[in-house]
Amino acid sequence: MKIDFLISKMTDGGAQRVISLIANYLDDHGHQVRIITFTGGDQYPLNADIERVRLHKQPLVKSVVFSGFFSLLSFYKKKANRPDIMNSHIDL
Repeated sequence: MKIDFLISKMTDGGAQRVISLIANYLDDHGHQVRIITFTGGDQYPLNADIERVRLHKQPLVKSVVFSGFFSLLSFYKKKANRPDIMNSHIDL
């Protein structure tokens, strides 16, 4: 199963830590996992098979929801990029 986690960044936070734990668990159990971010780097350890997608572009508007929406549309336009499950943790 292809599973995507969407989050603004993978640094400094409880949600980020939980995503890393769940992503590692799902990867260990044979699922194809991607973590998609819009800013920042990585603070938590991830399994080598977890794909990191960094849609880090200079936003016109300071809202991750607004700027990230168009980046995601472009990314998911390609049918091969579409997941079976998408889990979002994006804040304003």
